[in-house]
Amino acid sequence: MLRPSRHRAGGPRSNIVRPRRGIALVFVLIFVTAMAALAMSSIFMTSTSNLLAKSYDRELDLKYAAEAALEMGKSRVNYDPLFLSFGPGTLYKKIPGLDSVQVDGANGVKLPGIFVRVYAGQTGISTGEYGRFSSIVAEARDQRNNGFIRRLELT
Repeated sequence: MLRPSRHRAGGPRSNIVRPRRGIALVFVLIFVTAMAALAMSSIFMTSTSNLLAKSYDRELDLKYAAEAALEMGKSRVNYDPLFLSFGPGTLYKKIPGLDSVQVDGANGVKLPGIFVRVYAGQTGISTGEYGRFSSIVAEARDQRNNGFIRRLELT
């Protein structure tokens, strides 16, 4: 019995299912695109976390500068109690020497770009019937006008 030649048209060779050419290229392109998307998302997440960390550090610097300014204002009011005896109609007054000044950090270096203002004023009943009370307000700001404000009540 003769077998049909495999090289003839219409023979058994034309019925063989061949794998599609180029399908591996499509899978590789999809895989590379997915890996690029993962890499880009990790880069964006890292940059966002760095910005948040810097913002949080700046907020802490502003808070500590305001706290230090409060203590400087408290010292000034304790040193000169007559400073609070200013005319009627005046609620708060800037403390001289503590207007737009830079504050030293714990290491003795001035905090870069942070300036403080300190205000003081009498609060409570002005007759002094229940005692004399005063408030000290410290405002710390940076170049971008971000700020932190603290208030302290004194008797």
